[in-house]
Amino acid sequence: MTGQELPKVYKEALSLLGLARRAGILVIGQDRMRCALRGRTSPFLLVFPGNVSKNVKCLFSGYEERGICKTYVLKGLDIMDIAAVGGLPPAQVLGLPREHGLARRLESLLDEGVDAIE
Repeated sequence: MTGQELPKVYKEALSLLGLARRAGILVIGQDRMRCALRGRTSPFLLVFPGNVSKNVKCLFSGYEERGICKTYVLKGLDIMDIAAVGGLPPAQVLGLPREHGLARRLESLLDEGVDAIE
């Protein structure tokens, strides 16, 4: 999928993820994300590409069930799409602390855009 074909919600979401990376709050990759989630008292917002493996999604499902994170899957975008359009390294999971303003904006955006995308 090219940048021209992306829904507006995804373009803005990828832009916010890029800002979070530049701000130093974005956690990239499953190993780093698991380390960040262990022992955390504040929850995380996790974003997965549409082609996330079942093993990776399952790895974080327990955290979600315990309320430690909230997850979103960007359907229609694969790992390389997110990397190319968002200027991020290829990864199966991206996360940021939910208390941060960028995370709150991203969560609001994805909650609103779910109906428009599906």
